[in-house]
Amino acid sequence: MGATLPIISKYYVTDNARLGTQIGYLYSINTLGAAAGCVLTGFLFISTFGVLQTALFASCANLLIGIGCIRIYQEEHPGEKTPFRLPRFEWPKLTWSPELKLWMGISFVCGLTALAYEVLWTRLLVFSIASTVYSFSLMLAVFLLGLCIGSLAVVPLMARAVSLRTVLIALQAGIGVYVLFTLFTMESLLSAPWNSYSLTNPVKTFLRYFKDSAALMGVPTLLFGMSFPVLIKLAAGGHEHVGRATGRIYSANTLGAILGSLVAGFVLLPWLGMEKSLVAIATINLLMVPLLFGTGDDAAPGWRKGVAGVTVAGVIALNAAMPGNLLDRFFMRDSAGQRDISKLLYFEEGVTATVAVFEDEYGILDPTAKRLITNGISMSASNVIATRYMKLFAHVPILLSDNPEDVMVICFGTGQTAGAAGIHPRVKRVDSVELSSSVIHAAAWFQNENHNAVNNPKINIVLQDGRNFLLTTRKRYDVITGEPPPPRTAFTVNLYTKDFYQAARDRLKPGGLMAQWIPLHSQSAREVDMHFKTFLSVFPHAIAWMSVANEILIIGSDQPIQIDFQKLKERMAEPSVAQAMRDIYIPDATTLLSNIWFLEEAMQRLSADQPMITDNRPRIEFYLDYSKVIGLAGQERLVFNRTPVEEVVRRISGMTYEDTKQLKRQYRVMDLYQRGVMYGNRGLLLEAIELSGGGGDLFRYHLQAGREQINRLLAQHRQEPGKLNVL
Repeated sequence: MGATLPIISKYYVTDNARLGTQIGYLYSINTLGAAAGCVLTGFLFISTFGVLQTALFASCANLLIGIGCIRIYQEEHPGEKTPFRLPRFEWPKLTWSPELKLWMGISFVCGLTALAYEVLWTRLLVFSIASTVYSFSLMLAVFLLGLCIGSLAVVPLMARAVSLRTVLIALQAGIGVYVLFTLFTMESLLSAPWNSYSLTNPVKTFLRYFKDSAALMGVPTLLFGMSFPVLIKLAAGGHEHVGRATGRIYSANTLGAILGSLVAGFVLLPWLGMEKSLVAIATINLLMVPLLFGTGDDAAPGWRKGVAGVTVAGVIALNAAMPGNLLDRFFMRDSAGQRDISKLLYFEEGVTATVAVFEDEYGILDPTAKRLITNGISMSASNVIATRYMKLFAHVPILLSDNPEDVMVICFGTGQTAGAAGIHPRVKRVDSVELSSSVIHAAAWFQNENHNAVNNPKINIVLQDGRNFLLTTRKRYDVITGEPPPPRTAFTVNLYTKDFYQAARDRLKPGGLMAQWIPLHSQSAREVDMHFKTFLSVFPHAIAWMSVANEILIIGSDQPIQIDFQKLKERMAEPSVAQAMRDIYIPDATTLLSNIWFLEEAMQRLSADQPMITDNRPRIEFYLDYSKVIGLAGQERLVFNRTPVEEVVRRISGMTYEDTKQLKRQYRVMDLYQRGVMYGNRGLLLEAIELSGGGGDLFRYHLQAGREQINRLLAQHRQEPGKLNVL
């Protein structure tokens, strides 16, 4: 790919008069093709054909282009024998003139700053347009379109008798000034964050992605695009050397781009933070102004040096005068407007993620709950609902396992799953795999909820990608569970594919248990069925649990899952476990088992007509065809197709008549709870509380009422039930 543009330049540019314009046209067409490939791949090709098929299509396109080039050569040289071999390789001579070194150096700086900006801009944009495959595709497409338009815009300038050095000075100054300008106007440039998982209006959503990306990146990328053809024309001197000049300028630019992306992501961002990193890179662009002016010949040497020195001093002074809190309010925004910065407990811009912890009120039962925000996305919280289902990710498979000595937790999050695993006496070691060290640092703010997981000697924190850890570790586990991000988040699908489950199965001991999360609030009905189909294809023996509204936990194994009621009671009677279960309003074994929603047969029936999610066909990541998240009809389909309690009872051994009776009552309680939340029906929730004998805060959470209020509502409900139908 790197050799293509220099070769085409040498073939296409045939005279000095049109050298600059032809280079501009070539580069614009090249970057336009790159932008088109980005959009088509992100929005169409992978979702329609698959990853492998898209790569094969691109390979075939390259092959056809090569055949076409041979045909063109044969037409221009009829009768000549075409040599199908490369010329003898010779190391290029690095005898560069001072002038050429300058242009290559400027090209290096352009590449370095452009890719450094792109890394930082991407981290900024996720706070506005979220983190999905579509937002990332459009971010990159806008970046490339800016280069394309810029290389076209510079063509008229190069056709005139203007000083190209002066043009470069203006371009570098423009880049630096605009980047600094955005720091003061970021809140007005970029939209407030929002939930983009539900594409109710795809056109409006994607236009918003485009607008925000263009507002932040459009002007600088246009100026970068203008710089590249100018540098090639300056380096070439004449059309005879354009191929060599293009190769040199392009290689210097690419080398700078490699270094810029590495430095921005691994050095500047973690050390300086977003704002100071942008200021530092903009300073590099601004310092090119005195360098270019001081090495030119537009004025007397002494005057040039004086002006250059004053400019350097001005740039340094500007850098020092920049405020240090320009982006604080931008990072604090939420979809409703502005978060209260006084409620910010923790903030860190790490190598892999920008992480924040906020105090977040969830009503009268959670006045001091906390929320974990990663790259602008709410990943987890410590409210009643989140704490219950995240801890059950560990409790359920561990309690069902006969020998859960070794446990793996993929994605640490708030640490509530890993911490819950660590309190079980039968568990000897928990390997918690997390990609972001910043997330681990934030766990200190959740230590009451996660049982101080970071300092638990049984819990081993592994800083690595969870999928890669599965593929590289030789250890086998009794239980694999986790706190993964929502499936529609970009690059998360690899924790939900058949290939992932196969890798997990290979690391489980015989009869080991795998746990997976399906968030109904960010999936369509079809996607939920795909999750069932995919999971069951690897773990044919499975049980799905719905312990709270809109969250499903699937437990699976390669062997039948046997539930021994007496053993379950004994395991839950361990003091540390009993207290942990009471904390999430599960006081006994029947209450726990009442959260079972589907057995294998029900999930197979629901998912019979759906395809599977694979690495090659990551359907749930490319969710344009599924658009809206699950609605009322989809929720009703899941709630009303629940496995009958009689079938669940047959799966459980060791239950007495009273145990069975209690389970059936609690089973009905959860039916009422799920329907009450689904319909927003206060009467059904009150009925669930009454049938459960008072219930826990799980029910009161949805009513947002204290115990005295609940008692008054129950009395009113008995007298006039019709007045409480709507929550």
